[in-house]
Formats: sequence, C-alpha cells, structure tokens
Amino acid sequence: MLADRIRGFVVSCLEQLEAAHLPGLRLPRVFGGHVVGADTRADLVYTLGLLGAGGVASVAGLPIDEALRTVLRETDGARTETFGSYRLAETVAQYGPFDGNPLLAPLTAAQRQQIEAGFDSRHTLKALAAGLSPNYNAVMATAATHVIAEVEEIVELGQLDPNFIHTPGIFIDAIFQGENYAKRIERRTTRKRS
Repeated sequence: MLADRIRGFVVSCLEQLEAAHLPGLRLPRVFGGHVVGADTRADLVYTLGLLGAGGVASVAGLPIDEALRTVLRETDGARTETFGSYRLAETVAQYGPFDGNPLLAPLTAAQRQQIEAGFDSRHTLKALAAGLSPNYNAVMATAATHVIAEVEEIVELGQLDPNFIHTPGIFIDAIFQGENYAKRIERRTTRKRS
C-alpha cells in the first residue's frame, strides 16, 4: 500500500538524519552555517505527529510521544510563524485540549508556555502591516513537479541574505536569468505643484 511505503520512507529518512546529524532528534540551533528556525522544529513536530497518527510507534529508537516531547521542549514560541503555529497546535490537539494534555504533562511550565505562545501567530500581523508581504513561493514549489526560478543576477552561494530569498534553492530545478528588468515601481516620481 502506498501509505505504508510513504510512512516507511519518512521513518527511514528521519532515522538516517538522527544517526548522522540529530542525535536523539535534538535539532541544533545552527546547521551547515544556517540558523535552524522555530518553524523547522514545528515541521518536525508535525511530521512526527502525522507518523504517530498513521500508526508508527517509534522513530530512531524513541517512542513517538517521547520524540515529540524532545522536539517540543525546544519550541521558541515568539519565533514560530503562521504555518508553524498551525502545525504545533494541530499536533498537540491530537492528544487533547491544551490544559491537561498528556503529551505536554511531563514538560516544565516554561516549556508549555513556549508551546502555547507558538500557537499564536498574531505577531505576524504587525509585520504584514509594516509592509512585509507574505510569500508562499516555497509552499507552492513543494507542490510543483518542476520549478523554474527567474532571476536578475546569478551570484555566488552565500551572497544573499536568506531572509530575502523567495524560494529556497532545494526546490529549484532550473534557473532563467532575465535581462533589462524595468523597475518602474521602484522609481520615485513627483509632479510639480502649481
């Protein structure tokens, strides 16, 4: 059955990752020179929750519940963004309401407070109001079979600020370098007042 093969593949990938880079499924703060953000932790929580809901009892020698707690302990509530908030909340809700949740019971009050803060993505609204537009290119790229990125300039690895990259390179299959970009919207024009 396809679902069994997919679950087996995901478990195998997580076990290889744990053996090579994430002992005990503990995510580092930095990996390969890049910050491992709060949403990465939320994604791992979500993946583990889906595996548990799909009948997987353990990953990398850890019972699913313990694997979830290991990752949840490191939740940074303030830095967890919209998709991460949803993923944390949905996974924890599989175990019941927040208050008295058996998954969270062994965690400290401070850890539970960080997880609860991670459920709330209202802080993103302030960034949107300040002019930061949401960019779902990466989400769409994960659904595509072939992704072509149109770029103004090709630069060396590491020259771009990761915060300004719309679609991570791991999703890109081909690059098209355009020419003569007209940046009309970036020009300030004023008219003389009479």
